Amino acid sequence: MGHSSFIVPQRALDRVRCVLGHRDRDLGAAHLVGMTEESVTVSFRALGAPELPLGEELSLSLRIDEKEPLDRTARVASRADAGGERSYQLSLLQTASLRNELHQLLVRAFNLRGAFRVKPEDAEPITAAIRLEERGFRADLDIEDISVTGLAGATDLDAEEILCRVDEVGLELVLGPGDLPVRVEARIVGRELRGVSVVYRLAFAEGGPAQEAEIDRVVDYIMERQRRLAATGVR
Repeated sequence: MGHSSFIVPQRALDRVRCVLGHRDRDLGAAHLVGMTEESVTVSFRALGAPELPLGEELSLSLRIDEKEPLDRTARVASRADAGGERSYQLSLLQTASLRNELHQLLVRAFNLRGAFRVKPEDAEPITAAIRLEERGFRADLDIEDISVTGLAGATDLDAEEILCRVDEVGLELVLGPGDLPVRVEARIVGRELRGVSVVYRLAFAEGGPAQEAEIDRVVDYIMERQRRLAATGVR
């Protein structure tokens, strides 16, 4: 399933450090003025700005909130000179897998979590379970809400007898009728006793390409659910 390009909000761009390199020459940190998972736009003061030919390839390193840098190759797609500034739009040269990796990173870093937390549709609830494969344990979850970073769900109090001893669990989610299960690793970050049930809040774990591909399906579900809610005027 595809997804639309994610645009980093302007107010959040100062959280991203962008360092450019060209022909083995370090161009240093550039002022980032626009970013999606497909391109970045950088700006320099016209006086002393680098001369980058259109079509030229260069290296690019992105660091969000001082975390591990993400390295990409980019191509100069356009240039504009105005108001004492020179800006370049750089198209990121990346495979579908790398684009998806960056999409996930941007969604997690810059989406307001509350805005992307949705409740499943009553007519099409999410079928979910916590699993501990090594113990042969499974507990069905009644999902209360789900976001790009995790979910909350309730299960029988009896499950806590096992789950009180662990933090890391497996999750199995069937997001819609006929869908294949989404299987992700997660960490229990909150527990609340509610009558004869326990509500667990779980955060999706960071992982390799397989984990990210599964979380991407969750992101697509949330975006589609938000579109439906927006269409009906429900928030």
